[in-house]
This record gives sequence, C-alpha cells and structure tokens, in this order.
Amino acid sequence: VTYLNQYLKVNTQDDFAYFLKAKCNANLGYNDLALNDILTAEAFENSIDYAFLEGKILYNLKNFKQAEEKLKSLSGQIQNSEFYKYLGLSQAENGNKADAIINLEKSIILSDDDKFVYSKYNELKMGIANE
Repeated sequence: VTYLNQYLKVNTQDDFAYFLKAKCNANLGYNDLALNDILTAEAFENSIDYAFLEGKILYNLKNFKQAEEKLKSLSGQIQNSEFYKYLGLSQAENGNKADAIINLEKSIILSDDDKFVYSKYNELKMGIANE
C-alpha cells in the first residue's frame, strides 16, 4: 500500500493502481478504504474486474443489498466459483434463500474446496427443508 500511495502521487489517474490498492486494503480488512479506492478506479475505467471487487467489498462491509445488486449486474459476464459464492452469500443475507442455494451450488460445482460455502449451502438447504 505504501508503494502504491507513492506511485499514485505521481500517477494520479492510474485506475489499475487504485484497483491494486483496493485489493490490498480489502485483504488487510480496511474495507472502507478499499471501497474508496475501487470507486476511484471505476471512475477512471469501467471494468468488470473492478465492479466485481466492489461487490466483494460491499459484501464485506455488510452492505448485502448493494452487494447483491452489483453482483447481479455482472451475472452474464462472470461465471466462476468466487462470483457465485459472493452472489449466493449476499442473497442468503438478504433472505433470498432459493436463489442463494442455486448460486452456492454453482460455486461448489466449480470449486468444492471452499468449506464455508459448502457449510452455508447445507445450512440453507436444511432451513428450507424444515420450513
């Protein structure tokens, strides 16, 4: 982050540097800073990768409704395990259990090594079965 801040002092409009800084801040748990950085990157460049990172950051900030909306807007463009994971988790938090199950199942099919997704999927399936 320190090096990216130094770089951005000289290259103030480098969208990819803001994207990298947002990823770093998100990985460090500084999601408010990460959101500011990714929004800055998106102001310079409309990128699917940037929008996806914004959706993940919104989820981490517990802005589940905004996260779901952002991720749903990307549904025709991204189809990987991580995408379906965050979309499904956002939907689960918003009470949309049926769609959450479908998307978490897609995440499991594409990558079955995420124990958290598998656990959440089973929890939702059991919840619907008991309703």
